[in-house]
Amino acid sequence: MSKTKLSQVDLRTIKIEKDGLALYLRYSYFWNNQERLPQSIVFNENYANAFFLSATIRDSFVEESSGLSILRSWSIMPAGNIKLNFTLDLSDPEQSSYFFPSLYRSSFAVKEGRMFLGERLSYPASLFLYHQAGSLLISGRQPENIEQKASIGTERLITEDESLLRIEIRLPAEEKPVTILGPRATHTTVETTAAIDSPGSFNMQYGINLTFAPLAEIHYRGALSILKSSKNYFHRQVKQNALAHSIEECLSTHLHKNRGIHGLRILEKSTTLSSYAGAGMAMLILKTLPKQGECALRLGDFVVKGQHPGGLFFENYDISRNRWLGLHSSRNLLSLEHASGTALFLMHLSRELKQRGLCWRKYFFAGRRMVDSFLENPKQLQNLGSVIDLSTLEGVEKGLGGLELCQPLLLLYKISGKERYKKALNTIKESFFSQYRRLDLLPSSRVGRDPDVKGALFLANAVLALVEAGLKIKNLDAYMSILLPWIYLNRSFAGGNFNSFGGVIDSSRRNRLLFCGYELSYLLLKLHKLLSGKRNDNLSELLASQVVGFTSQKPPGTAYFLHTLWDSQGKIKKDRGLFGPIDSRRLVREGYYLLKLKKEFPDQLS
Repeated sequence: MSKTKLSQVDLRTIKIEKDGLALYLRYSYFWNNQERLPQSIVFNENYANAFFLSATIRDSFVEESSGLSILRSWSIMPAGNIKLNFTLDLSDPEQSSYFFPSLYRSSFAVKEGRMFLGERLSYPASLFLYHQAGSLLISGRQPENIEQKASIGTERLITEDESLLRIEIRLPAEEKPVTILGPRATHTTVETTAAIDSPGSFNMQYGINLTFAPLAEIHYRGALSILKSSKNYFHRQVKQNALAHSIEECLSTHLHKNRGIHGLRILEKSTTLSSYAGAGMAMLILKTLPKQGECALRLGDFVVKGQHPGGLFFENYDISRNRWLGLHSSRNLLSLEHASGTALFLMHLSRELKQRGLCWRKYFFAGRRMVDSFLENPKQLQNLGSVIDLSTLEGVEKGLGGLELCQPLLLLYKISGKERYKKALNTIKESFFSQYRRLDLLPSSRVGRDPDVKGALFLANAVLALVEAGLKIKNLDAYMSILLPWIYLNRSFAGGNFNSFGGVIDSSRRNRLLFCGYELSYLLLKLHKLLSGKRNDNLSELLASQVVGFTSQKPPGTAYFLHTLWDSQGKIKKDRGLFGPIDSRRLVREGYYLLKLKKEFPDQLS
């Protein structure tokens, strides 16, 4: 990469150039709601001093391997209300798109502007800029206290001569417009515009980092840059018996036994039993609590009762109505995602039973029957839907959930060696993975929904299954890159001493942290192993340890952590810092990946 070039443009502006990108650093600050502009700038390649009538801004520029670090010091003499800012302008915004990591993406900047609290984003006060000339991550420093919380935003400026994209980091933090993802205008309990009340002789320091990279590398290099500047690393071991203890606890609170019904509630007091959770729990019991094998068999038997004659599994059983139900309490719509996971767990259960010399065929054949039902009609694989209509056995809703079928297909191929399963995987590959994946368009698990981590997990799991079956995937590193922006490498001041660093953001709409670190860390490590010839740093191991550390703070199966003050509708959260309940589906999925981590990457957990 070339060295960053700095030059002074006028009395108020420094130009920053690197790898074909040009940004203009504008100097100003706000005092009593009035913008103050400098009288002059003294500049050399290492620092710039901007002089105002009664204030000084001093910037120190440090060349980093990935870009440029700017450390700013403000010295403001008069008393008053102060707002501080970093302002960067980009010419020709029509050639660019931008992404507030995990929260909001746009192909153009609106004139009214957007600004988000830094704690909402997966990286501190950060923005990815995807430009025709190259890509860039702009990020603030990790806040050491609540007073250093910053926000970042964009707006479009149109003059007679040019059109500009303005990127601004502000202290104190604020959001705008208030109806987007922050508080509504009717909420007056919290100020929507903040300022520092200075008695005079105000001094403060804050820094930003500019990370430059080609589009294919920017998510990876951006995450590496954030980690290097972080002070919140996790060094936490997974407790030896944490999974077994959580399974015992879940069986004591979620297990329902009554007149031939032996299933697992989704939540402790819910009236809905999950076939996916039941199959997964049966497998985990045999692996971790073999003395409770009878319970595992009863769970497996009940799940098999919920198999539709067409091969798919009903998703839930309603205790109050004594009937099996599919998606959204429908009898006709079934989730291929859950049916595939149920089949996978049943076949793993059968392998455990076979090793112990116990009856295993019923569970294996039930799982295989579900998978084989899709091989009879090749068009189903070519147009794999996430929701299946039982009346036609065809997909009625597009989405990535159907990619979960890849894992039971791979297991059957490894067990039987039959080419029909590899051909089915190749059909899915040609339908979903024949084109290069764009990194500036993060996936959504369901069509028409906002991007979410679930979509990225579906893709990464499917890619690993395809590669393990001996199929080649284009730009494999893209499937690691689309996972990275969902990892919360930031600091939230919610939850007291609970460390939110390393959490996994749910989606752009549901801005909460999920406890799915075992799955995500396993995928990162597997992808890193496949890309070992292209990646010579330890970012994947560092990230994996962070998400494992976050997840290990709570019992396996904990659903989520609410880490921000405002929900997606702009309502004030009275339960800030609230942890979600134990979800049996989350427990069995995370337990499955925790066992895979222990088997394939034991050093990562110690």
